[in-house]
Amino acid sequence: MSNAILDKLKSYNKDFDEEKVKRVISLIRNSDTDLFQDHTAYLDIIDSLIPLRPDEDTLFAALLHRAFVNGFVDGEIIEEVFGSDVFGILSGVKNLESLIYVENDRAVQVENLRKMILVMAKDIRVILVSLACRLHKMRNLGKIKDKAGIVTYSAETLNLYVPICARLGIYRFKSQLEDLSFKYSNPEEYKNISKQLDKLRSSCNLSIAFIKEQLEKFLESRGIKADVSGRIKNFYSIYRKLKGKGSDFIGDLDDIFAMRIIMSAQTEKDGD
Repeated sequence: MSNAILDKLKSYNKDFDEEKVKRVISLIRNSDTDLFQDHTAYLDIIDSLIPLRPDEDTLFAALLHRAFVNGFVDGEIIEEVFGSDVFGILSGVKNLESLIYVENDRAVQVENLRKMILVMAKDIRVILVSLACRLHKMRNLGKIKDKAGIVTYSAETLNLYVPICARLGIYRFKSQLEDLSFKYSNPEEYKNISKQLDKLRSSCNLSIAFIKEQLEKFLESRGIKADVSGRIKNFYSIYRKLKGKGSDFIGDLDDIFAMRIIMSAQTEKDGD
């Protein structure tokens, strides 16, 4: 595990403080032996965060999260070794995770969202670590035997964490958290949409490829540099569209895939 984590962090940023990485790994090894041996959890969280270009303290906090919230590592040690920022991020994440979720109480949900937004305004790194850890837990939620707990946790994710992702524009987290929440809270509807999409996936991908090619030719002919991509919309988005139409058949929808055009900044020439 030590080499895997170190290699991952160094490949992201070659200037990473290697001694601090080793201290993180040492603390994890001494406090969380079982999970340390199955280190994929730590790599999963790092992989989720890296596309967001986090700083060193954010990644250290993400790695120390489990050990800290479970009381295996003292906060004073973390602050002494890694600094007040890492300790502050971890304290913020722990406070967020202590929020009490009441599924049918809209007032409580709104208040929890307000608290999360206040934390986000103070230090957005707290939210990023919290989202990465939440995503990892959702990916492994099926291992939990408490079925009622799974449904409650999924509802909490959908009603509290997904809106934060939307506010921040972190759609890679938003779509994954939505689909995982949907999968566990409404398994029959999830299976129905999954089966229908499997039958349509090939034709959708062909359509996306064709439209992508046409858009690229159109933009290129006008001297516009852009990155064109397409994707099939996520399960939960399709589910909501179907409910809005009062239908269970994906064929009734006109927009089950989306195209994205990212245009590069055009520098105006002098005198233009």
